[in-house]
Order: sequence, then C-alpha cells, then structure tokens
Amino acid sequence: MGSYPRAWEVAAYLFLGLGAVIAIAGLTNHIIAMTSNTWLEGDPSEASVTKLGLFEICFNQYIHYPTDLDLQYDGCLDIDNPKLSKISQYLVPEWFHLVRTLHWYCTILVGCSTLGIIACIFFMVCCKNWQCIWLAAFMCVCGMTGAGVMEYIAVNKFAEGSQLDWTWVPKPNVNYLSTGYDCALRSAVLSFCTASLILIGSVLLMVTSILKSRYHTVK
Repeated sequence: MGSYPRAWEVAAYLFLGLGAVIAIAGLTNHIIAMTSNTWLEGDPSEASVTKLGLFEICFNQYIHYPTDLDLQYDGCLDIDNPKLSKISQYLVPEWFHLVRTLHWYCTILVGCSTLGIIACIFFMVCCKNWQCIWLAAFMCVCGMTGAGVMEYIAVNKFAEGSQLDWTWVPKPNVNYLSTGYDCALRSAVLSFCTASLILIGSVLLMVTSILKSRYHTVK
C-alpha cells in the first residue's frame, strides 16, 4: 500500500510536466503572433497593404480614396502612429480593436498561467503541499481555458473581418491570412491542450493527497 500513492504522484508529474512544455510552446506562439506584422500579407504588385499585424502595417504606395488624395503612405508604420490619424477609423474598426484588446488579455492569462504551472511543479518537488498545489493548478486550468476562449474568438473575428470588411484599409481580394494569424490560432489550440493536461494533473494531485492522508492514517 505504501507505493500506491507514488504511482499517482508520478502520473501527476508527467501530466503537469507535459502541460508546462505545451504551455511554453503556446506562449511562444502567442508572443510571435503579437509581435508579428504578418497576420495579413499581400502581393506588392497588387496590394496597397503588403503586411499587417496587430500593431504594425506596411503600405505600398497607398492613397486613401476619396478622403485623402494628397497623401501617399509608404513603408511600415506603427498602427497607432499619429501620421495615420486621418485614416485611423478605417484602419482600426471596432472589430479590429476588439481583436487587439482580447490579445492583450490573452497575453496576461497565458503568461501568468504558464508561470503558475512551472511554480506548481517546483513546489511539488520541494514542498509537496498537495492541497495548495492542487488549488494553484486548478487556477491555471481556468486561466488557460479563458485564454484559449479569448484567443479563439480573436482569431475568428480577425478572419471574418479581414474577409468581409470592404471598408477596411486592407482588402479581401488582395490580402490573405498569413504567419502571425497561424501562430495565434496555434496558441489558442495549445492553450486548450494545456488546460486539459493540467486538469488531469490536478485531479491526480488531489487523488495523491487523499491516498497519502489515508496511508499515513493507517500507518
């Protein structure tokens, strides 16, 4: 009976360890997506917007018809740059602002949850306070699930808007979803995978705690 709780403990280590690896992979994809300017791309021979990310846009001799015929935009600029103030309402419509806001919230949740998972493994090794670790792991599950939901909403909203919104500066007929969008989508999927693995690991921790308390009581 003395070795029985140990099997559950080892299983918890495995699930939490795998969850931590996938969480780091998801965080990496999320950061790449956030810093990338390739959520959308376009052929320079056809598109007036060659690259676009959440915070940067690259123009190719763009003139905004019919409101700003005297000014031509070229090169890469920060989307919030004052130079783009005249076309800001066409550059950052409500749905795109929502995508950016959700992505910021996801950054906080994914980052904190990943650090929490690593901390859980550390305290499992050092302290073995199973009840506190189980509670912390369950909070990480909630954080990763929330991040996955928000990221998934963000990427779907971006895909829908970029293909349907003809008033937006990039145009559906010449711009296409690219690397940054793919990384964000992978991040959402990896967040759900992490949440599932950590949930199983936290249940195993709870079982370990119960079995160990029974073991010590019998002993």
